[in-house]
Amino acid sequence: MRLKLSVFLFFAAVSLSIAQSDFRPGYVISNSQDTVFGQVDYRGDIRNMKVCTFIPTGQATEKEYYPGDVYGYRYSDNGKFYVSKFIDTDEVTDTVFVEFLLEGISNLYYYEQPQYATYLVEQENGEIYELTNEDVISEHEGKVYSTKSQRYKGVLKYAFADAPDISSRISSTNYTHESLIKVTKQYHDYVCDGEQCVIYEKNVRKGKLNVVPLLGYSISSFNPKSSFIKDDVSYDNSSSFAFGVGIDWQAAWLNEKLSIFSSLIFCDDQYIGKQDNPRWNRTYNAKSSTMTLNAALKYTYPKGKIQPTFYGGALSVFELDNELSYVDYYPTETKEFDLTEPYPFGIQAGIVLGTGLDISVGEKNKIVTQILISRTWPITEFEFLRLERTRAVFTVGYAL
Repeated sequence: MRLKLSVFLFFAAVSLSIAQSDFRPGYVISNSQDTVFGQVDYRGDIRNMKVCTFIPTGQATEKEYYPGDVYGYRYSDNGKFYVSKFIDTDEVTDTVFVEFLLEGISNLYYYEQPQYATYLVEQENGEIYELTNEDVISEHEGKVYSTKSQRYKGVLKYAFADAPDISSRISSTNYTHESLIKVTKQYHDYVCDGEQCVIYEKNVRKGKLNVVPLLGYSISSFNPKSSFIKDDVSYDNSSSFAFGVGIDWQAAWLNEKLSIFSSLIFCDDQYIGKQDNPRWNRTYNAKSSTMTLNAALKYTYPKGKIQPTFYGGALSVFELDNELSYVDYYPTETKEFDLTEPYPFGIQAGIVLGTGLDISVGEKNKIVTQILISRTWPITEFEFLRLERTRAVFTVGYAL
């Protein structure tokens, strides 16, 4: 019950954090081409293409603009520019906000909603072509294969037919902001002698990867279940130092507030358990050296040099070495028994939740602090032992 409550509270906190406003300098362009400066709320592409929440300079009241209410709006910090545009595709027939990537002889736009994303090329005459790259499912000899259609390449060759030298470049064009902006600019430069095209996407979205060496401290509980190791054995928690390395990956297809954080954490634990009996006292001794692989979705609050973070994901625990023994203390003698061979700990898997702070150091580096709480259950079942474990680990790292 406590675990379910923790999961609920964690995701509720993440949901509230993601829902928080993030106002940035920018401006709105009216349908009559008047420009009003102020602060524009930034929530990522999907919400930005639904509504513009705007606070004009010198005012405190928020205004909401929907597609068609204004010509468009733009952020001053990252150059992102959204304009109202009527599109007619298999998925959408409506006036929507699209991201304006490049303005030239042909304009390039990007549109995204949950489960649907597409690029659009607009010709000088106003005709719009959709650039798609949908999945194609095929079957051969009883096996099912999934490939990308790469239909966008044929559409681009048709749209840019008056620039035959561009055709070979289109063939090697990827379905990304950077690659499509590049080939559209090449087409513009080919057919236009003097006028320069305008690239609005100043910061073309690229994947970003940080390597984070980690040092920390771990506290874990040990809960073995078997017919021999009774449930009435009370084990002390283990405290130990931890070390490892993390990878913080900001994928190009993720919202800039989200990243994938993976880490390898190494710990050495020792658990002491005691069981009282009318005829003897028994002490259990369990030693465990583990390698924990975490894979979590990370949310980073986007404002300030000190940014709160939240984590949620899965983990696997691999036993590098383990020992299990017990000692019986009789009034006249002591007997020791080794249970390591019949009671291997095996591999465990479970969920990990956490929070922390990212602290900026200079322009590119940051200090990463984390508190990760995990609960694991065995995925390798043994006849004599079922091992469950709860761990809280605090780590500090420096993102390189």
